[in-house]
Amino acid sequence: MELIDYKQIDKMLWDRELVSLLTQIYREVGRLEVYLKQGSEELEKMKERTMMQNIRSMHLMEKIKVSKPKLKILMGGEVTHNMDEHEVLGYIDAYRYIHDQGKDIEITPKAILKIHRQLYRYTKNPFAGLTKIMHDPLCDHQGETIDMPSAPFETGPMLEALCKDYREDLHDPLLRVLIFIYDFLCIYPFNDGNFRMSFLLLSLLLRENGFMIGDYISLEDKVYNQLDDYDQALKDAKEDVWAFVKYMLGIILSAYQDLEHALAFMSSKPSALEMVKEAISKQEKQFTKQDIRDLCPTLSVSSIEGGLRHCVASGEIIRQGNGKKTYYTFPLNENG
Repeated sequence: MELIDYKQIDKMLWDRELVSLLTQIYREVGRLEVYLKQGSEELEKMKERTMMQNIRSMHLMEKIKVSKPKLKILMGGEVTHNMDEHEVLGYIDAYRYIHDQGKDIEITPKAILKIHRQLYRYTKNPFAGLTKIMHDPLCDHQGETIDMPSAPFETGPMLEALCKDYREDLHDPLLRVLIFIYDFLCIYPFNDGNFRMSFLLLSLLLRENGFMIGDYISLEDKVYNQLDDYDQALKDAKEDVWAFVKYMLGIILSAYQDLEHALAFMSSKPSALEMVKEAISKQEKQFTKQDIRDLCPTLSVSSIEGGLRHCVASGEIIRQGNGKKTYYTFPLNENG
């Protein structure tokens, strides 16, 4: 895969789609900055829920299923002998490390290796904290090859150059972060854990540059719910290296828009039922409980389910399917 040429960044600043995405994101950042600085109990609850959602969605993408009750136990520090749960425990530790000590972490190969070592601290992975020795392809989440990353002998120098370019780049900070993540995936520096590392580093770098969105809205969950699009963006980057950057800008913009909506709800303090009804009014044709959760991150699952049951009972919406395949539609005389 081709790394992004930093000399081309100035040319890309004339790309209409890229400029539009950046402009919209910075507009959202400006609107929300005051609210986030004020802080509130509701925002702290959002952060707690988002942390759990980040960790759970990340491992669902890695085909590691962990229930919410079990995740709460693991986050409480329970030691486990389950190999999958060892992976989750390591991610929890690495996640907390970058959130608790992120201000003191300088982006260097040594720091990246330390995070990788924490990621595998509960496993017996002999390559934890070491760069790769195998030249495996970068694959999508179906196991299909996207491209070949850098060779093992190139990894050390390329990781050093990546960190140096990031520290010295004076372009837009959001572009700088996403270019780093894309180039990290092109290098694919580890035998295992590159995908999870890319999201840990994304969280670290966004926070370092003042973009706190990942604390309140789960970027991991957004990617999980459109994983095929994420994979396609990486594939498209073989022809247009900026495709992945634009895709991630779209994810970040969507998260800021969700946060703005959540803060609007919080400021008006409507009832849980009113919040659910407002979220339903924004849906088209059919939707799922997850669609409502995305728009009501401050509500508990039970509150959302109660609101949906009320709306079904009142005839405002119709429940279809069963179990995980449940979805909702509108009566024929409403919303089309």
